[in-house]
Amino acid sequence: SISTNQTLFDSQFNFIPSMAELLPVLSSKYRLYLITQVPSDGSAEHLKAQMLLKSQHDISSHRIMFCSTSKGKESIVRQLSAEMHIDSDALFCQNLQRFLSKLHLLSEDPQSD
Repeated sequence: SISTNQTLFDSQFNFIPSMAELLPVLSSKYRLYLITQVPSDGSAEHLKAQMLLKSQHDISSHRIMFCSTSKGKESIVRQLSAEMHIDSDALFCQNLQRFLSKLHLLSEDPQSD
């Protein structure tokens, strides 16, 4: 699973071009579930994110998921029992360590080491 916030999308829900190569590589090795945290269920960001994901990559719509809270995201990730999770939130990854064996933290600041 991948949390798309700050990994595939910036804070304005625009697709991060440098990440375009990541999805095809990962989707060739894993069954991906993409999770996007949005302000509300009917928000424009929700629709924009879903449209961007569908148009950019061949990912089944049932594997594109949305939530409105960090707790909701945690619940989704735990229920998926994913082999691996990618996120940009260090605290979130720390909280999931006891449930998942592979967590990959992508830096929120691309300039940091």
